[in-house]
Amino acid sequence: MQEIQQTMIEIYQKNISYFKLNHPDIFEKIQLFEKMNKETYHIDFIDNHFELIHNNAKTYNCDPFYDAQYRAKNIFNNENIFSLINTSSEILDYGDFDETITSSKYINEYINELKNKKDFEYDINKFIFIGTLLGIHLNDIDKIIQAKAYLIIEPNIEIFRLSLFLTDYEELSLNSKLFFCINFSDSQLKNSLNKFLSYKSIYNNFIRFELASKNELELISTISEFLTLENKIRYPFSEYIYGLKRGFYYLNYSTNGFINLYSKKEFLKDLPILFLAAGPSLDKYIEFIKKEQDRFIIVCAAAILKHLYSNDIKPDIIISIDAGKSTVKNQFDVEKEFYKDAIIIASIKTDTDIFKMIDNSNVFFIQTTLELVNKFGLLTGVTVGDIGIKILLSLGANNLYLIGLDAAINEDTGETHFSSYYYKKNIQKEEENSYKNHLVSVKGNFKDEVKTTLLYKDMIDSINSIDSKLIENSSIFNLSNGAYFNNTSKLKLIDINIQNFKIIDKEKTKKSFKNHLKTISKKGFSKLEESENKKEQKIIKKLSTIRDIEKDFLNIQNKYNNSFVIQIVNEYFLLTNPYNYYVKDKNIQEKQLKEIIEEFKTIYKS
Repeated sequence: MQEIQQTMIEIYQKNISYFKLNHPDIFEKIQLFEKMNKETYHIDFIDNHFELIHNNAKTYNCDPFYDAQYRAKNIFNNENIFSLINTSSEILDYGDFDETITSSKYINEYINELKNKKDFEYDINKFIFIGTLLGIHLNDIDKIIQAKAYLIIEPNIEIFRLSLFLTDYEELSLNSKLFFCINFSDSQLKNSLNKFLSYKSIYNNFIRFELASKNELELISTISEFLTLENKIRYPFSEYIYGLKRGFYYLNYSTNGFINLYSKKEFLKDLPILFLAAGPSLDKYIEFIKKEQDRFIIVCAAAILKHLYSNDIKPDIIISIDAGKSTVKNQFDVEKEFYKDAIIIASIKTDTDIFKMIDNSNVFFIQTTLELVNKFGLLTGVTVGDIGIKILLSLGANNLYLIGLDAAINEDTGETHFSSYYYKKNIQKEEENSYKNHLVSVKGNFKDEVKTTLLYKDMIDSINSIDSKLIENSSIFNLSNGAYFNNTSKLKLIDINIQNFKIIDKEKTKKSFKNHLKTISKKGFSKLEESENKKEQKIIKKLSTIRDIEKDFLNIQNKYNNSFVIQIVNEYFLLTNPYNYYVKDKNIQEKQLKEIIEEFKTIYKS
């Protein structure tokens, strides 16, 4: 027994040295736990085998060496696979663009190549261990599968520490890249998964996993949801190309140019702002909005313009984030007179044909995909709801009322939008791994819980993560019967003392607001930005000479990591590499890359 204990100590000390050198964050967590001098788990040697004991109750009630051999022997017989690519049906068009390059078109080229492929060799290149127990099975499974990368997830730091006495993590790292997520928060889990996916993206196709015990069962759903959220088709590389191409156009040809979101401003301070979006609860408040519209600055998502028009509610500010031509054209398909006096704040992704449709003098642009104009701010987000809140806070709004930002479905009808919305979904049956149809429960605004989709959960997370400096000294009241947002107060209509709200001189207020926006907006590139654009042209030339795509691009990326062009091309590889792994025709990627490079040449010559 003494010899066994000595061996365990040696393995532990070897592991500690390994983590101190290679994973200092994990080493620090172990050190902090040991300082607590706390023990709820321990290892016992019973009936000639090790057991993991929790407060004198068996947790791992079998011989871990026998269990490890059994798991390794049957690793190919289970269906524990996260599938990150679509090989059976075409990807629907992402938006409706008159562009040469669309992500769906590119992915569909791969899918068409793979459609007739009946049996995939599910090569195990990336593998996730969910839970470690005593960790012995990690080494045994590795000897069978020899994956290129492992992500090791263990919620309990004490259990993980005990695994260090029996598992040789350094040996596991000799031929594989190791990623660890130990004793983590939700954000730390997301960060670990992101790093794991970013490493050799060509292996992000079918990722096997091993579940240590039923105690970690919920983590499967959490990881699956995250992988769905991180699917590159959700916000693909082409979106950045549209932002780049159209951003160049608006910087040169729009009347007002780009708003500087970093400049200090209090344009909307102390004004009651009513921000309206297309959630199911909009119906409930429409009569109130119509009656009291002169007591608020009415800000609306472009998606509800038709609804406001039919109810004679005039918007003062319109926020337009969508990029697809027919989508936005449909949104603005009302009498021009109706919105001619409204100030329009639009994404640089807005289709140029739409821009020509509306009054140029009232349009101001914000950067939502990439920061073309240096130090003018970049607002990222998921929907017009979360981006709209960020815009209004950036422009000084400190008295904000939210209606129609449900970020949840109507649980009675399953509808995602208000009753007469031109495009609404009725989710009666949830679809696993579907960004828009997979239902999850979140904290409600007026209820304990409400049902929402992964899309809206992403939106909720975006709102909840708004910079505290942006939100300080602001009052945000949520009237929607949907999800709860951090830093907001739930408010019912009956609790609003509307008589305390003064009638607003809309004409005077909008004129003043527009003049203020002009003072913080700019057109054209500075000399420094022109210089950066010339550097991008040189990078494009370098990309044109690539022969070995993986090797040559990596060299260019390491040298010019801050380049827009390089970052967008990297997004392209993250999307297509997992498909490219399985196709026989490796010229598909080469052809597509040439098309992207030609598009860049056109943009940077403009």
